Amino acid sequence: MEDLTLVFRLINGLFTMGMVAVIYPTFVKTSRRFYMIWSVGFLLYGVSVCIRAVGPLFLTESTVELLAGIPLMIGFSAIFAGLGDLVDKLRSFLLASLIVPISIVVIYLVSAPSTLGWILGITPYLLISGVLVYMRLRYKVEVDLLSIGWIFLLVINFGIAFGFIQALYGEVLAIVGKIVVLSGIVIPRFTLLADDLKQFLLSGHAETYEEGRGGGVTLIESHLTREDEIKWIINKVKTKQGGAQRTILVTTHDLISPQQIRQEHLKDQDLYIVRMVHGNLEPSSLFQDKVMSINDDLMELGILLSEVVGFSRDRRIKVNVVLYSLSTLIEIHNWKDLHKQLLTMIPRLKAARVRIDAFFYPHIHDDKVMVEVFENMADEVVNLKTVY
Repeated sequence: MEDLTLVFRLINGLFTMGMVAVIYPTFVKTSRRFYMIWSVGFLLYGVSVCIRAVGPLFLTESTVELLAGIPLMIGFSAIFAGLGDLVDKLRSFLLASLIVPISIVVIYLVSAPSTLGWILGITPYLLISGVLVYMRLRYKVEVDLLSIGWIFLLVINFGIAFGFIQALYGEVLAIVGKIVVLSGIVIPRFTLLADDLKQFLLSGHAETYEEGRGGGVTLIESHLTREDEIKWIINKVKTKQGGAQRTILVTTHDLISPQQIRQEHLKDQDLYIVRMVHGNLEPSSLFQDKVMSINDDLMELGILLSEVVGFSRDRRIKVNVVLYSLSTLIEIHNWKDLHKQLLTMIPRLKAARVRIDAFFYPHIHDDKVMVEVFENMADEVVNLKTVY
């Protein structure tokens, strides 16, 4: 039975390493960095499992646990960091993941090998499963298959550690769990860019990429009524002012509703609407009709803008984002956080030639220092007094 367990453990390890043959080509196809990070993570994860399969034939238990633990912890740190990159938090997640290997080293120095094995069998899976659930609830990122797969692996390792599941069956079930995880990776729905938004961006033509304004932030200080502002936006989209091939309207609290835009008989291929609203949202893969919703959350807005910038840069599609309105976000959120987010994004906007036109109403804000800070941040301030 023990020999058979080692055989299936080796198969499990080889399968884990083989997952890289599927994950890495996905990185090549999509240019999404977390696929590359996960490739490294699963490769080292598989190496660790193989060491635990072959090591007992030649080495002591403590030596095997140590040799297997090193690539395992580095691999899990990479997988964990990849999850951070998924929500634009790579550095924070990478630093957080270092807690696990440090804890393992301390436990190894002060405890028995069996205790170390128990910790190795539970902690990484618990950490990744918890983060996936958090991402699903916090960011509404569709990671259902990934969550199911990792929670399944957590239950298996918990059962093995406490004797509820025999090691042989655990190895077989682990392969099943990793198939689910792999399915969640290669059939992704974990992006704030809805499928039809990607198609909307791709419908632009790269050959006119160099025309018009460059990327950056423009403050639109409007003195018009909302109805006239809508007409100005519609005219901007129809005439493709600034050379933008595609326009995305981000509207806060439905200050401009999709119905108001549709009444202007604007072609669907010209404008995509993103609603920032309170309340529970559906997963991004279910958004249809060139209208999607995200939470009224600066982090989520930042993720969306980052993905639009990356998509525009990679496909050479010139995009104009109309933010309606910056003043509303300032009133609701911490303006310093919002300013920092936009300021750090400006170099990427310029590199990708993505322009953000943000409606800003200085007269409604009492903090004149804040007004000056935002005006100094923008590379252009437009006083809007007429529709055309």
